[in-house]
Amino acid sequence: MRLSFLFASMSLFSAHAIAGESSYYLDLVNASPDSLESFAIASAGSGDYVVASFADQALRGGGSTATLRIRSVAADCLRDIRLTFVTGYTLVQRDFNVCHRQRLTIKRSKGEDVQPTSLLSGR
Repeated sequence: MRLSFLFASMSLFSAHAIAGESSYYLDLVNASPDSLESFAIASAGSGDYVVASFADQALRGGGSTATLRIRSVAADCLRDIRLTFVTGYTLVQRDFNVCHRQRLTIKRSKGEDVQPTSLLSGR
């Protein structure tokens, strides 16, 4: 199943157009066995997350995808991404470069004796 939506308000900081602002698209792939309840994004290190839900339903595990539109200026490409599963488990990907990486694949939804870098992958 492919679930797509544009998260048009991902500018995070202002509803006004910013000179030099660009839109970037991120393909989120949930290859984990558990459904993903929410996606949240913040400027790297800020902790000011903006949460998006998946159109009143979770992003199912097993390969479901969503395409997210993220607005950014070139100087603000690094973001922290927080993923919350229906089980309550949360993963955080820090310093994700939205300007240069177009895909984030969630490999697992639980950290059973794995390194954090093996839970998520991005290109």
